[in-house]
Amino acid sequence: MQEKYCIDAAIWIDFLKNRKDPFTNLGECAFRLLSYLLSSNGKIIVSDVLFRELSKYRTLEEIRGVFLLFSKNLEKVPFSEKQVTEAELLAKNKKRAKRRRTPGSNCKR
Repeated sequence: MQEKYCIDAAIWIDFLKNRKDPFTNLGECAFRLLSYLLSSNGKIIVSDVLFRELSKYRTLEEIRGVFLLFSKNLEKVPFSEKQVTEAELLAKNKKRAKRRRTPGSNCKR
């Protein structure tokens, strides 16, 4: 059975922007991971949500160009509008819950 991988948008962004931090070359790490997945014939899961996230950092033409390199290894997973709406609602609720747990958030101003 072929292995499937869901690569976080941050890793794709590291690759696309060749990001670095003070400790490591994140772009190089992302490149090595993606190269390994190519050589092992692993399937990389992508979605319109991922495209939407990446389009904040690169043009659609650039994204398509990079994904063309991985085309034999990509598997597109569809998402319904209902699923996207539900995910956005969950994220919003998570942010609200986090704000409520912030120290001092109950203090009067």
